[in-house]
Amino acid sequence: MYGNLLNPRFRVEIVLGIVFSVITCGIYNIFWNKRQFEAMNTLLGKEEYNFWLWFVVCIVTCGIFQIYYQYKLGTDLDAILRARVGGAPTNFGVLGLVLSLFGMSVIADAIFQVEFNKMIG
Repeated sequence: MYGNLLNPRFRVEIVLGIVFSVITCGIYNIFWNKRQFEAMNTLLGKEEYNFWLWFVVCIVTCGIFQIYYQYKLGTDLDAILRARVGGAPTNFGVLGLVLSLFGMSVIADAIFQVEFNKMIG
């Protein structure tokens, strides 16, 4: 929908992502986050999201750092949509924060993935 902003390798079938995340007790979601970080770094044109830093700090903080990263990813996604696509503010940052606070970060990942998939040509 938005055009050729991302490489097709960043596409994730959302239903499969959710199902695999549930079946693997969240392990697939770790790799899904890695792919989203790479997509976001591509869109930003810089290495803003570091998977290994996120992974280690999430372990040390028992997952609390994931809440911040969902907020940050959503906020940056909002900024990209406004700047490159001309979309209206969607408050993805707040949505990611709230969903993560209630243990539903996989739902936030799915919502963000919808937007990433739209950016694939």
